[in-house]
Amino acid sequence: IFVLPEYRRQGIATELCQLLFAYAQQQNIQHLYLHTDPFLPAAEKFWRLQSFSTVSRDQLGMYDTIYMLKRLCL
Repeated sequence: IFVLPEYRRQGIATELCQLLFAYAQQQNIQHLYLHTDPFLPAAEKFWRLQSFSTVSRDQLGMYDTIYMLKRLCL
């Protein structure tokens, strides 16, 4: 999810996530898995606020990657 700077802090990304989570539950999806990059400083914080937890952090070549998981209640 990327929101243009002039539209940030208005709840747009959170609302999109809520729609995704509701759709995933309707489809009986139990887990959501994502990766983000540490060079996006607000990304990890945002995903934690969406109840994702860190699974692992890897250094692949010159890139760091953060892998995160959210378990959906069914």
